[in-house]
Amino acid sequence: MTTATTPERMTSAELAAHLAVIRSASGALTPEAVVDAAADPDHPLHHFFTWDDADAADAHRRQQARMLIARVRVTVSKTTSRGVREVSVRGMASVVEPSTLTRQYMTVSEISSDPVLAGQVMAAIRRDLATLRRKYSAYGDLFAAALQEATDDAP
Repeated sequence: MTTATTPERMTSAELAAHLAVIRSASGALTPEAVVDAAADPDHPLHHFFTWDDADAADAHRRQQARMLIARVRVTVSKTTSRGVREVSVRGMASVVEPSTLTRQYMTVSEISSDPVLAGQVMAAIRRDLATLRRKYSAYGDLFAAALQEATDDAP
């Protein structure tokens, strides 16, 4: 039996090595190949997954609910360098409601009218932008060009 590495303690290099073995064995690195390999309780990646089907199904349904909520769109008017145009944006965002301290989804108008909620969304935007910067920094000029295009076309 192999010594299990907990998900918190596995380094990126260790994870990459395990994934390389799976890719070599299966011919392609796919989510299905990873789950199939990790199904073995002795596999180093086994502990990254929820193997209790009821728990996994519940977690999957919660993720489906998040995706369903994210489908709500609202149309807003935005003034750009090209004039006023109507754009479709997400209608809700996940925030921690200050009075109950519970995470929940609220409408863009509710968030916009509350400085605390707006601050939470601003912090999330900053985190997302920092993540994108880190994720694509290796692409140098391509990232810069894509960012420029995105901001030029921004609603």
